[in-house]
This record gives sequence, C-alpha cells and structure tokens, in this order.
Amino acid sequence: MPEKPLTCDFYGMIIPNNDPEWQNQLNSFIDGDKSQSIDEKWFKNLFPYQLENLDYCVNQKK
Repeated sequence: MPEKPLTCDFYGMIIPNNDPEWQNQLNSFIDGDKSQSIDEKWFKNLFPYQLENLDYCVNQKK
C-alpha cells in the first residue's frame, strides 16, 4: 500500500431513485450477517490506513 493516497477524491454510491425494491435489497445486505463477515474479512485491517488517508486528504484541502 502506498504511503500517501494515490488520489484524494471522495467516492459514494448512487442507487436508482424511487426504487424501494433495490433500496431494501441493499439495506438488507448492509444490515445483514453476511455484510459483517465480509467487512471484517476484507476491510478490518484497512481501517487505520483509511483513517490516515482521510486525515491526509482533509488536511491537503486547507
């Protein structure tokens, strides 16, 4: 992993408007047990790195 982030662009997720079926599906996954195990497996060790990157990027914008 690089010491500094490659970019300080912030990303998000856009879902279709007025599509409750899609929204419920996504929310069910995020709130479900599968999401927690995936989050712990893939992202748990990345959290400190992500915080460092966020701190670096926020301070670059000042």
